[in-house]
Amino acid sequence: MTTAAALLAFLPVAVTLVLVPGVNNLVVLRETVAHGRVGGFAAIGGTSIGILAWSAAVALGLGAVAVDHPQAFAWLQVAGAGLLVASGLRTGLLVVRQPRTLARQACPVATTVGGAAGPDEADVRRTSFRSAAVTSLANPRCPVTAVSVLPQFVAPGSAAAMTTIALGTLWTLVAGAWNVVGVLLAHRGRGVLTRPRARRVAEGVSAVALVAVGVSVATAA
Repeated sequence: MTTAAALLAFLPVAVTLVLVPGVNNLVVLRETVAHGRVGGFAAIGGTSIGILAWSAAVALGLGAVAVDHPQAFAWLQVAGAGLLVASGLRTGLLVVRQPRTLARQACPVATTVGGAAGPDEADVRRTSFRSAAVTSLANPRCPVTAVSVLPQFVAPGSAAAMTTIALGTLWTLVAGAWNVVGVLLAHRGRGVLTRPRARRVAEGVSAVALVAVGVSVATAA
Protein backbone atom coordinates (compact mmCIF):
# COMPACT_ATOMS: atom_id res chain seq x y z
CA MET A 1 0.00 0.00 0.00
CA THR A 2 1.40 3.38 -1.03
CA THR A 3 1.45 6.32 1.36
CA ALA A 4 -1.31 8.06 -0.63
CA ALA A 5 -3.49 4.95 -0.48
CA ALA A 6 -2.84 4.59 3.24
CA LEU A 7 -3.85 8.22 3.85
CA LEU A 8 -7.04 7.79 1.83
CA ALA A 9 -7.95 4.63 3.74
CA PHE A 10 -7.14 6.21 7.10
CA LEU A 11 -9.09 9.45 6.55
CA PRO A 12 -12.55 8.14 7.58
CA VAL A 13 -10.96 6.47 10.61
CA ALA A 14 -9.29 9.74 11.60
CA VAL A 15 -12.61 11.57 11.30
CA THR A 16 -14.27 8.95 13.51
CA LEU A 17 -11.49 9.22 16.08
CA VAL A 18 -11.75 12.99 16.44
CA LEU A 19 -15.55 13.05 16.55
CA VAL A 20 -15.44 11.06 19.80
CA PRO A 21 -14.93 13.65 22.58
CA GLY A 22 -11.78 13.17 24.61
CA VAL A 23 -9.31 14.84 26.95
CA ASN A 24 -7.72 16.88 24.15
CA ASN A 25 -11.08 18.38 23.20
CA LEU A 26 -11.76 19.11 26.85
CA VAL A 27 -8.55 21.07 27.38
CA VAL A 28 -9.13 23.10 24.20
CA LEU A 29 -12.64 23.96 25.39
CA ARG A 30 -11.34 24.84 28.86
CA GLU A 31 -8.71 27.22 27.49
CA THR A 32 -11.25 28.82 25.15
CA VAL A 33 -13.67 29.45 28.00
CA ALA A 34 -10.85 30.85 30.12
CA HIS A 35 -9.05 32.97 27.52
CA GLY A 36 -11.13 33.18 24.35
CA ARG A 37 -9.88 32.34 20.88
CA VAL A 38 -6.30 33.24 21.83
CA GLY A 39 -6.17 30.48 24.43
CA GLY A 40 -8.21 28.06 22.36
CA PHE A 41 -6.03 28.27 19.26
CA ALA A 42 -2.86 28.05 21.36
CA ALA A 43 -4.29 24.93 23.01
CA ILE A 44 -4.92 23.40 19.57
CA GLY A 45 -1.22 23.82 18.88
CA GLY A 46 -0.42 22.07 22.14
CA THR A 47 -2.70 19.11 21.50
CA SER A 48 -1.23 18.80 18.01
CA ILE A 49 2.24 18.40 19.51
CA GLY A 50 1.01 15.44 21.56
CA ILE A 51 -0.56 13.63 18.59
CA LEU A 52 2.49 14.19 16.40
CA ALA A 53 4.88 13.09 19.16
CA TRP A 54 3.08 9.79 19.76
CA SER A 55 2.79 9.15 16.02
CA ALA A 56 6.53 9.72 15.66
CA ALA A 57 7.14 7.37 18.60
CA VAL A 58 5.21 4.64 16.79
CA ALA A 59 7.22 5.31 13.65
CA LEU A 60 10.38 4.84 15.72
CA GLY A 61 9.24 1.51 17.18
CA LEU A 62 6.88 2.16 20.09
CA GLY A 63 4.51 -0.49 18.72
CA ALA A 64 7.22 -3.14 18.94
CA VAL A 65 7.99 -2.09 22.51
CA ALA A 66 4.31 -2.40 23.43
CA VAL A 67 4.21 -5.94 22.00
CA ASP A 68 7.53 -7.13 23.43
CA HIS A 69 7.24 -5.34 26.78
CA PRO A 70 3.54 -4.91 27.59
CA GLN A 71 4.28 -4.20 31.25
CA ALA A 72 6.49 -1.24 30.32
CA PHE A 73 3.76 0.12 28.06
CA ALA A 74 1.24 -0.32 30.87
CA TRP A 75 3.46 1.71 33.20
CA LEU A 76 3.67 4.39 30.52
CA GLN A 77 -0.12 4.56 30.51
CA VAL A 78 -0.19 4.75 34.31
CA ALA A 79 2.30 7.62 34.29
CA GLY A 80 0.15 9.53 31.82
CA ALA A 81 -2.95 8.78 33.87
CA GLY A 82 -1.20 10.13 36.96
CA LEU A 83 -0.47 13.41 35.20
CA LEU A 84 -4.12 13.71 34.17
CA VAL A 85 -5.26 13.10 37.73
CA ALA A 86 -2.79 15.71 39.02
CA SER A 87 -4.03 18.22 36.46
CA GLY A 88 -7.64 17.52 37.38
CA LEU A 89 -6.96 17.91 41.10
CA ARG A 90 -5.11 21.17 40.50
CA THR A 91 -8.06 22.53 38.52
CA GLY A 92 -10.45 21.36 41.21
CA LEU A 93 -8.49 23.11 43.94
CA LEU A 94 -8.50 26.29 41.87
CA VAL A 95 -12.28 26.11 41.61
CA VAL A 96 -12.72 25.52 45.34
CA ARG A 97 -10.13 27.96 46.67
CA GLN A 98 -9.91 30.75 44.14
CA PRO A 99 -13.28 31.55 42.53
CA ARG A 100 -12.29 35.21 42.23
CA THR A 101 -9.19 34.25 40.30
CA LEU A 102 -11.37 32.35 37.84
CA ALA A 103 -13.52 35.40 37.33
CA ARG A 104 -10.50 37.60 36.70
CA GLN A 105 -9.04 35.10 34.23
CA ALA A 106 -12.24 35.28 32.21
CA CYS A 107 -11.72 38.98 31.43
CA PRO A 108 -10.69 39.90 27.86
CA VAL A 109 -6.97 39.78 27.19
CA ALA A 110 -5.21 43.11 26.78
CA THR A 111 -3.37 44.00 23.60
CA THR A 112 -1.06 46.84 22.73
CA VAL A 113 -1.76 49.67 20.30
CA GLY A 114 -1.57 48.60 16.67
CA GLY A 115 -2.92 45.10 17.24
CA ALA A 116 0.35 43.58 18.43
CA ALA A 117 0.13 41.02 21.18
CA GLY A 118 0.78 42.57 24.56
CA PRO A 119 2.49 40.74 27.40
CA ASP A 120 -0.82 39.42 28.76
CA GLU A 121 -1.78 37.85 25.46
CA ALA A 122 1.68 36.38 24.98
CA ASP A 123 1.49 34.86 28.44
CA VAL A 124 -1.93 33.39 27.66
CA ARG A 125 -0.58 31.80 24.49
CA ARG A 126 2.36 30.23 26.33
CA THR A 127 0.25 29.02 29.24
CA SER A 128 -2.54 27.55 27.11
CA PHE A 129 -0.08 25.91 24.73
CA ARG A 130 1.96 24.40 27.55
CA SER A 131 -1.11 23.14 29.41
CA ALA A 132 -2.56 21.53 26.29
CA ALA A 133 0.76 20.00 25.22
CA VAL A 134 1.35 18.41 28.62
CA THR A 135 -2.21 17.09 28.73
CA SER A 136 -1.99 15.69 25.20
CA LEU A 137 1.35 14.01 25.85
CA ALA A 138 -0.03 12.53 29.09
CA ASN A 139 -3.35 11.53 27.51
CA PRO A 140 -3.27 7.70 27.39
CA ARG A 141 -5.68 7.70 24.47
CA CYS A 142 -2.98 9.11 22.17
CA PRO A 143 -0.35 6.34 22.53
CA VAL A 144 -2.99 3.60 22.65
CA THR A 145 -4.61 4.86 19.45
CA ALA A 146 -1.27 5.44 17.75
CA VAL A 147 0.00 1.95 18.62
CA SER A 148 -3.21 0.07 17.83
CA VAL A 149 -4.54 1.96 14.79
CA LEU A 150 -1.73 3.51 12.76
CA PRO A 151 0.21 0.26 12.04
CA GLN A 152 -2.91 -1.24 10.45
CA PHE A 153 -2.51 1.19 7.55
CA VAL A 154 1.23 0.75 7.09
CA ALA A 155 2.71 -1.92 4.84
CA PRO A 156 6.09 -3.38 5.90
CA GLY A 157 9.02 -1.86 4.09
CA SER A 158 11.52 0.96 4.02
CA ALA A 159 8.80 3.62 3.80
CA ALA A 160 6.89 2.38 6.87
CA ALA A 161 8.21 5.09 9.18
CA MET A 162 7.43 7.92 6.77
CA THR A 163 3.95 6.52 6.13
CA THR A 164 3.30 6.35 9.87
CA ILE A 165 4.36 9.97 10.31
CA ALA A 166 2.16 10.97 7.36
CA LEU A 167 -0.79 9.21 8.99
CA GLY A 168 -0.07 10.98 12.27
CA THR A 169 0.08 14.31 10.45
CA LEU A 170 -3.31 13.64 8.84
CA TRP A 171 -4.74 12.69 12.23
CA THR A 172 -3.35 15.93 13.67
CA LEU A 173 -4.83 18.06 10.88
CA VAL A 174 -8.28 16.48 11.17
CA ALA A 175 -8.25 16.85 14.96
CA GLY A 176 -7.07 20.44 14.65
CA ALA A 177 -9.82 21.32 12.17
CA TRP A 178 -12.47 19.83 14.46
CA ASN A 179 -11.06 21.71 17.44
CA VAL A 180 -11.11 24.97 15.47
CA VAL A 181 -14.86 24.48 15.02
CA GLY A 182 -15.15 23.87 18.76
CA VAL A 183 -13.16 27.00 19.59
CA LEU A 184 -15.29 29.20 17.34
CA LEU A 185 -18.54 27.83 18.77
CA ALA A 186 -17.32 28.09 22.37
CA HIS A 187 -16.10 31.62 21.78
CA ARG A 188 -19.52 32.68 20.50
CA GLY A 189 -21.10 31.43 23.72
CA ARG A 190 -18.32 32.72 25.92
CA GLY A 191 -20.40 35.59 27.25
CA VAL A 192 -22.52 33.04 29.10
CA LEU A 193 -19.77 30.56 29.89
CA THR A 194 -17.52 33.15 31.54
CA ARG A 195 -20.04 34.23 34.13
CA PRO A 196 -18.55 33.33 37.52
CA ARG A 197 -21.02 30.55 38.31
CA ALA A 198 -20.92 29.06 34.80
CA ARG A 199 -17.12 29.31 34.73
CA ARG A 200 -16.84 27.43 38.02
CA VAL A 201 -19.17 24.73 36.73
CA ALA A 202 -17.15 24.37 33.50
CA GLU A 203 -13.87 24.17 35.41
CA GLY A 204 -15.40 21.71 37.87
CA VAL A 205 -16.61 19.44 35.07
CA SER A 206 -13.15 19.62 33.49
CA ALA A 207 -11.50 18.66 36.78
CA VAL A 208 -13.84 15.72 37.38
CA ALA A 209 -13.42 14.46 33.81
CA LEU A 210 -9.61 14.57 33.95
CA VAL A 211 -9.53 12.72 37.26
CA ALA A 212 -12.09 10.17 36.07
CA VAL A 213 -10.18 9.42 32.86
CA GLY A 214 -6.89 9.15 34.73
CA VAL A 215 -8.27 6.80 37.37
CA SER A 216 -10.04 4.68 34.75
CA VAL A 217 -6.86 4.24 32.69
CA ALA A 218 -4.67 3.59 35.73
CA THR A 219 -6.97 0.85 37.04
CA ALA A 220 -7.31 -0.77 33.63
CA ALA A 221 -3.59 -0.76 32.78
